[in-house]
Formats: sequence, C-alpha cells, structure tokens
Amino acid sequence: MLDVKDIKFPMYKGLESQFEHNVYKYLEETIGSYGYSVKIKKTEYPNVDNALTKGGKLKCDAYIFNNEDKKDYSNNLIALFELESNEPTSKLEDGIKQMHSYCNLLNTRYLAGTYKTMNKVIKAIVYDGQSLCVWDYNIETKDINPLIGNPSTFAGEEMNNSIKLRFLDYFAPIEKRKDETSESKTINDIKDHLRANRLLQANKSFLMTILAAIYGKKKDDNFESALSKLEADIADNESSGILREWRAFEPKIDYNRPNSATKAAINEKLYADAKTLWYLSQNKNMDLYGFIYEELAEEKSKQDEGEYYTSRHIIAPIISSVLQKYAFPQWKIEKGTPKNKVIKTLLNKKIIDPFCGSGGFLYELLRFLKIKYQCSDSDVNRVANTSLFGFDKNDIMSAFLNMYLIGDGATKLCQVTSTINWQNMWNYEIVDGRALLIDNKDKLEKNITNNKSTFKYLLNSLINWSKIADTFKINIELDTLDDFYKYIMDNEKITEDEFFYKLIEYKKEGECVLKYLYDLFIKCSQDKTNCPSFLNFKNNLGNTDLLITNIPYGSIDDARLTTKEKGTLESLSLKQCIDMLTPSTFRNATYNEITNRYEDDVNGKPKSNFDGGIATIILPNGIFESETNKELRDYLFSRCNILSVIKLPTLTFAPYASIQTFVITIQKKSPFEYSSTNQGKNCFFYIVDNDGKANSKTRFDTELIGTSPITIKDNSNNEINTIIHEYLHDDFAINIEQYPEGYMSKLERAWIYGHTFSKTDIWNQKRYNEKWNGKEWEKITDTSKKWCFSKLVEKTFEKQIEKENKPTLKLFQNCIKNIEDFSTFDIEQQKKLAFKTLKRSLIDDITSAKVYVSKNGKETIKFLPEKISNIKFIRNILKDNYTVLTKGQSTSDKGEKIIELDLDKTYDLFENLDLALFPKTINEIEVFLNNIEEIVIVENEVSFFIKETYKQYTLIPENYLDKKEEFMSIEDVVSNIRRLRNMMRES
Repeated sequence: MLDVKDIKFPMYKGLESQFEHNVYKYLEETIGSYGYSVKIKKTEYPNVDNALTKGGKLKCDAYIFNNEDKKDYSNNLIALFELESNEPTSKLEDGIKQMHSYCNLLNTRYLAGTYKTMNKVIKAIVYDGQSLCVWDYNIETKDINPLIGNPSTFAGEEMNNSIKLRFLDYFAPIEKRKDETSESKTINDIKDHLRANRLLQANKSFLMTILAAIYGKKKDDNFESALSKLEADIADNESSGILREWRAFEPKIDYNRPNSATKAAINEKLYADAKTLWYLSQNKNMDLYGFIYEELAEEKSKQDEGEYYTSRHIIAPIISSVLQKYAFPQWKIEKGTPKNKVIKTLLNKKIIDPFCGSGGFLYELLRFLKIKYQCSDSDVNRVANTSLFGFDKNDIMSAFLNMYLIGDGATKLCQVTSTINWQNMWNYEIVDGRALLIDNKDKLEKNITNNKSTFKYLLNSLINWSKIADTFKINIELDTLDDFYKYIMDNEKITEDEFFYKLIEYKKEGECVLKYLYDLFIKCSQDKTNCPSFLNFKNNLGNTDLLITNIPYGSIDDARLTTKEKGTLESLSLKQCIDMLTPSTFRNATYNEITNRYEDDVNGKPKSNFDGGIATIILPNGIFESETNKELRDYLFSRCNILSVIKLPTLTFAPYASIQTFVITIQKKSPFEYSSTNQGKNCFFYIVDNDGKANSKTRFDTELIGTSPITIKDNSNNEINTIIHEYLHDDFAINIEQYPEGYMSKLERAWIYGHTFSKTDIWNQKRYNEKWNGKEWEKITDTSKKWCFSKLVEKTFEKQIEKENKPTLKLFQNCIKNIEDFSTFDIEQQKKLAFKTLKRSLIDDITSAKVYVSKNGKETIKFLPEKISNIKFIRNILKDNYTVLTKGQSTSDKGEKIIELDLDKTYDLFENLDLALFPKTINEIEVFLNNIEEIVIVENEVSFFIKETYKQYTLIPENYLDKKEEFMSIEDVVSNIRRLRNMMRES
C-alpha cells in the first residue's frame, strides 16, 4: 500500500490560483487519508462559516476537521489553511497577517458564544508555494506556539522533505468515517423533495441550476433576499438573465399539491440544497451545471438524440493540450506571452461549439484562460463577447448559466433549428410524425422566418465576409451576414423577410442557401467576369479558427432530413464541422477557372501555410471503422490533416451509452490540396485506459496512486533518475507531483511535451489497465505501448459488395433459361457460359443479315446494314481486320467473286476473333465478369458480388502502438542504446 508520506508536498512559483488545485488535492490525499475532512473555500457549517465571515465575505482557503465526533463536524475544526502567491515576490507575510485576523475572529466569537468548538487549540497554516509557516493558536487565551517558522516575525521555513514529514506528523491517523453532508446524501435529499411533483422531477437539473446560480450570484443564504438583490441589480445582464429564467420557470411549479409544504418552505429547502451543490461543485473544481446534470438528470434525457454529457475532467486536459500544442503556436502565442497580447490575439479568432449542450467545452476554455493567464472576469467577457460562439437545437439556457458561473455573461449562444441539413430544414413540416415537403408559399415563408437565426449563425461560421468582399469585389466592408443584408436592403429595396423569402425560388437547389448567396455575390460584384466558380466558392467556405465539440451520436430521428442527407447523426455532424473550419491559406498558387484547379507555384509544388482551422471532436468508433462511413472518411482525409487520436475508455459515457469513443484533432487543408489524401504531419496517438472512474457501468470515482520512474535533467543537462507519484487510475487528472515540465496530467505531458524527452517502457508507456471485479482491481495484461507520435499508415482494404450490370444480367437470364443446373456450376464455368452466350447472341445478329465473303488476297465481308441491329457494333469488331462494304457498293470491277458464308464457318470466324476488338460496352462486360467473386441465383433472380479494393488511412491507435519496431522514434533508439550499454556494464 502506498505510504502518503512519500508524496511530495506541491511546490510552485507563481500565482496561487494557478496551483491551488494541486495543493488542495495533496491535503485530501494525505490528511484526508488519515481520516480528517478537508473543506475548500467554505464548510457549509454555519457555526464555522459565520464565525469566519466579515463584511459578508468568506476568508479562509481551506478547513480541516477532526471526524472523531460521530454526530457533528462543525465543532471539530482543528486547522485553517491559507494559500498565497510568490509572484513577483513572496506573499507569505500577507498570508500570515490574514491568518492572524482569522484567529482573532474565532477568539472574539468564541468568547461571545457565537462559535462553539471542542478544539480550543487550532493549527494555523500558511503556504506560499515555497515556504511554510505553522503555529498552534489557542482561541480562548490567544496564545501562539510556533511549530514551523515564526508567525510573530512573519517567517516560514523553505519546504523540503523534512519539513513535509514534520507537517504530516501533526495529524495523527484517526478512524475515517463517511461525511454526513456527502454528495450522495445531498442528491438523494433533492430527489426526495421533488418526487411528488412530476414537472419538477423532469426538470430538476435545470431548476437546481437556476437556484444555484441565484446563490452563486448574490451569496445570500435567504432565498427571498437573494431574489430581491437580483431585482435591484436588474441593469446587470447576468442578474436579469438568471432572474428572467426563474420567473419563467416558477409558474410551472405546482405548490398546491395535497400534503405539500408552503411555497416559501419548498423554495427555501430547494435553495438550501442548491447552495450545498454550489460548494460541492467548487470543491470538485468542475462546472456547476455539469455536476448537477450528471447527478440529477434522468437517464432518458441523457439519451435523447444521442447528446450525452461530457465530463469536465475529460474536457479540461484536452482543451489545455489542443491550445498549447496546436492553436497557440499557430496563433503566435508562446510560453511567457503576456496576458494582454493573449487577449488581443483571441479577440481576432472565432471559436465555436456547434453542439454546445451545457457549454462545457467553452466553459473549460475560459477556465483555462483564467488559470493559465490570470484573466479577470472583464478579460473573459471580452473574449467571450467577441470570439466565442455556441449553438444547439435544444434550449441553450443551461449553457448560458454555465458560462455565467465561470464569470462570463457574454458568450454568443443561440438555439437553432438544427446544425444538420440546415439548408433544407425549412422545406419540411412535421404532420402526424411524418415529414412532408411544403409547397404552400405562406407556410414556406413562415418556416423561413423561423429559421432565420439558424441561417445567420451558421453562415457566419461558414463565411469569411471580409474575404467575400475582396474575392467578389463588393464595394462595402463586410463582417457578418447582417452587414451584407443591410447592403442588399439599401440597394435592392427589400425587407429582411423578403431577403430570406428569395430562398423559395432556390427550393429545388441541393444547396439552396449557399447558391442563393453565391448568386447575390455575383450580382453585387463590381467585376462579374472574374468571380470564382460556385465550386471554388464552396471549397473556400469555413470561418472557424477553433472548433471544440462532442457531436451527437446515433440514428437519425429527424424525418426532415432529405434522402441525399440521410446518414448517422455523427457522420452528418462531422461533415458540418469540417465545412465550418477555415481553410489553410496558400502561397504562390492561383486558381485556374478553365482547369478548375489551383496552379502549382514556381517550384512545381503547391505550398500551404498550414494555418487552417483546428477542430477537436469526440467521435464514436463507427466513424473510424464502419464501411458505411467510407465516403465520410474520404471527405475527412481529403480536406483535413489528422493531428491526434485519443482513445477513451469504452464506458466513458456509461450508463447511458457503452459506445467506444475517440477524441480526434484535425486541421483544415487549403482547397488546392483537397484532391490529395496525403497526411504529412506526425499524428499523436494515445490510449486512455482509465479516466478516474471505474471501468464499469456504475462509474464510481477511483483514486489509485502509484510510483513511476522518471528521468529529469539538472542544470548541467545531466540525467537524474527519480520517481514520481501519479494517479494510475486517471490519465486526465493533474498530477499532485510536478513533472519536469510542471503540473499537468499524464495525457498532457505526453501530448504537449512527448517529443522532447526520451520515452521509456515504464513511465507512461506502461498501460495500467485494471478493472474492478467487485472486490479488487483486477489487472488486465496489455504489453502494447500507451502513446506515440507516428505518421499515418495507408492500408489496403477489401470488401465484397453487390453490383448491378444490366447487360450482364440479361446474359445470365439467357443462361439460366437455356442451361440446366446452371447455378450448380462453379464461378468460372458460369462466367464462361455467360460470355459464350453473349458471343452467340452477337453472331446470330450478324448471320441474319446475309453475310457474303469474296477472296482476293484476303477475306472481304459485306453486310446488309438494314438487317443488322448493331451495325456500329459490327463495324467496331471488324475494323482493321475486314473490309466492310455498304449495300450497293460494286466489287465486280475487281473481279471479286461474292459467295454466301455458311453458318458453321461464321461461328468459327467469330469464335476466334480477338477480344480486344470488341466494342467498349462488351469489353466492360468482360471486365465485370472477371471481377465477379460470387454469383447468387434464387428463383431466377441473379445477384453479382465483386471484391472492391481501396486504400484508406487507419486511425485506430492500436495499429500504431502494438508494433513498436515499426514506429520507433530517434528518442526510442537513443534510449534503447543507453539501456543496452547499462546492461552490458552491469553484466
């Protein structure tokens, strides 16, 4: 069993907010494992929180309780913990001063009788990432006993292993018991309170989110008082938005059911539970709505339309890695870039989640900015208001609340009709559950009006309007569709509705919205002769710099999708995501409208700037493996470079779905590269064996810490072998000990820095694949590598498919009629018989036309065209071999003797003809026959099956991780040589 004393105390240089999670996690793993309860930010015990509240603000960062009292925690506070920054200089002195004020508050309120405790002596702990100061404080006598450092002189001791052990020794292990205010108890209480009300039962996650948001906004313990404060702050968009949602939802609540409590009592009780949820979510360091949704939403609601909640502990390291590995380097944001420059860069980018749900991806991106760059709420709002967009076909209020809770009330969120097949959605109406095409003009206009927001939001994510103005030479500054609409309205004198109603004329167009806009661009162009083609216009679509989403999975249940657009939700959604991405720009390449392609540059090769839009998308395995998605994979490979593939645990979305999922990161190519599927960049592959939850449908939290050897370099670049403790059951969690590159998860270190250090079979290549069998963790043997950087491999695949060929089918029908037991012959015999039938049919056609032959050095054949049904066919067969004479042409002046050819000789003649002389259609039939692998005949119905061979890049990580020798990097080689030398020395 792991001794927690071996775990390093987290040290850091920088701001406390960037590293506080690691310190709190350390306290939970060490002191928590001794049986103590660690509370972060607030305890939820009025006895303690009220005693340490001054001016309505909470003071301390963390609280430690002794659990020996079986009835109550609140009178067992034994330690206060204050965390401080050390940048630009140490704030330890400030923290010690604050701790003195906390202790004085406890003293004052203890003597006044408003604070009760069993522990008159508490430990005061202050840490600034480098130095620690600890002292005992008697809340009755105010006596101070220094333990580590000296609070009287504001001095600490520099953290080292000896100091860490002294610190832990102050907390003797006690019997650990279950927390009476645990998550499960809170969740069960909420369910009990709502059980009698069907409406609340169905909407409890949304209701509790609103109530928690009210508390989070005003931090008022009384519900009615919090509402009053919201009303008084109505000018604030966030306050008014939350209040508006509550006012809209409250009338739906039935407070008058038999035996129910009063309206005020019900609201206050639910509000109290919402407060607890708020602080539980803060302690878990995750978004509130996601936590509430995961705990409270019904299983059915999570399965509706395949929109499964994505846990934030998964999203956070993915967002961090994608930004630092791909997006920021491309956007010239480097390590050490000041915050103001980061904000300025982001204000010129467009970041979108087209299936935003509760807004988790956008939330984690903003949270990353707040932690990494210490962005203020004002900074976050600026970025969100200008650059962040999210839309969904469901109510986006949950996403709005989520964005507000991270400190952003400005993200542009929009509920749209659909992000799938949006161009044709307005063509349909649902009648009795069936989708019917609309022919009535009034209904079409009404439907178009209802879809205007869909058109606007999606077109702005697809079209770079300033580029359109330049390309089509439109004499106006364009930024959005609204700008272009105003321009059209002024020049064409039409209303906004008329502008959209024009779509009715394009109703039969397959891409009606885009075609309508394209024609408008042409019409508005100052130089119509040099406008790009419609194909070129479509190929250059895309106006998204970063797309982050979890697409919906499953079968299509929206009947409004046209036959052309039929497919799985995930395939149609992925195609939409690809189209939204901004194409890479290109150098020294111009588009040739005649050849419909981009010309090579002066060096003979097109060059891309590799600055295209980046997308990180969670996909089901059907996209990767299903044969029905081959066309989509071709679209993916032809238009995008694959940057990374992360395989998630099979039960990531259990119990709602047990589908294998992947996280794929792609970058859009430039249009002149669309014809090529070449994948030139290295791709990162990673298999996530564990995500911090049990690999079972119950998905309970698991925490198993172990040690891994790791090599670091000292200041002289010498390698030092050491060990580090990490979560073996969680590839996503930020490790409590620092890697050489800093605090991060195992996934992040491999992904961002894996190309910079030597990989070993032990650290992070060892797959800790374990499964809980109900009693213990059962190890599953897996010797493959865990991750690698590798070139994609194009493999040859074969599949058997049914093919149609009418001429060949006719031949087989003749064979079936004329030959007994035809279906019992082997495939080669069947093909021979079929082709013989074809030739005899041809010969019969020729001989019925009175064929004549004269000999004059070579055979000359004369045909009577009016009696030959396939005269062109015959001419092609005999061309260059025989002289074809038309009716009435004289041959007597050459002394030729014309004789009639008998039937047998005719057959011989045509049987020996070179097959290469057969016309194209017959030649194709022969090729088709040769490719047939199987012929199935049932009751004279014939089916042909051929084997189709195609090349496709494979994206399954195992294909790259199982074969070490094929994908060995130079780092691997060097590392292996070193190991070999060490073994030789030892032997």
